[in-house]
Amino acid sequence: MKQLNRREWLKKAGTGCAGLALVTSPLMGLAQSLASGPIRVLVGMGAGGATDSIARLYAQKLLEQLGSPVVIENKPGAFQMQAINSVKDAAPNGRMLYMGTGSSLSLFPAIRKDVSYDPMKDFSFIGLTGISSAVITINAELPVKTLQELIDYSAQNPGQINYGSAGVGSANHIKTEYLKLVSGLKAEHIPYKSDTDILIQVAAGTVHLSITTIQSAMPFIKDGRVRAIAVTAPKELSYLPGVPGTEEVAIKGLEAIEPYSYFGLVGPKNMPEKLIGELNSTINKVSSMPDVQNRMRDTFYTEPFIGTPDDFRKMNQREIDRARDLGQKLNLNL
Repeated sequence: MKQLNRREWLKKAGTGCAGLALVTSPLMGLAQSLASGPIRVLVGMGAGGATDSIARLYAQKLLEQLGSPVVIENKPGAFQMQAINSVKDAAPNGRMLYMGTGSSLSLFPAIRKDVSYDPMKDFSFIGLTGISSAVITINAELPVKTLQELIDYSAQNPGQINYGSAGVGSANHIKTEYLKLVSGLKAEHIPYKSDTDILIQVAAGTVHLSITTIQSAMPFIKDGRVRAIAVTAPKELSYLPGVPGTEEVAIKGLEAIEPYSYFGLVGPKNMPEKLIGELNSTINKVSSMPDVQNRMRDTFYTEPFIGTPDDFRKMNQREIDRARDLGQKLNLNL
């Protein structure tokens, strides 16, 4: 079957309380129901990361388009469930939304037994804002240059290779276990708390391998502290020239590691269709802006997405199904 390049994949996908940021502006008025008060967008992570940064970018642009004040509220902890539960129980009037991630909307519900929500039943899907790939990095002193060489090295040196993750059940944990499953890579798991923690340890040589967001890894790659050996996108990415994608490393099944994550706005269930449509149209307008597209790609290393609420919902269901199947294959009981 013909493999899709990154842009073709994105097109097909589209069809198939710590820290507050407040921005205000004179009312421009798009939805009357939103014009008289602020919109709160909850982020289940701390300030400064990719999810928070993308949420703040869209908050500013939504403000300009809707005319309503937009508040970004960080509620980190409990695998984003503090933020999720607040939105899940909110009134469906569009005043409280959640910037969801691939982990919280598909991965955790599929493989964890301790989540208190069903994203397909408890949320109104509004609009996907972007899809992001990850980068596979290794300690620069390891005597390998490619992913296949790393796999071979791990077989020749049993028990000598480890990998880091942002915790049991995190995206890097599950994606690396999947890499091991399809490639034969031998590596022991060491959990940390964040992508930055992992990369510091990879740079120091305490950890040998990581799969992390490109935004987190790029400073370490640029100064040579870690070596990038592959990306989870199908093809080489413009901002990591010379680093092959999953099609180019020719490991059967590895293409299913993508997307690494995605970001999108959801609200409580039973939001009015008209309101969802207005918000989705506005999100798409923001995603089409050249300055937003440049920022998403050049700063957050995320591909902007334009599509309908149904595109978002169908993609999320597909990712839940894939994650659940993977959890069964890996015999995960989290």
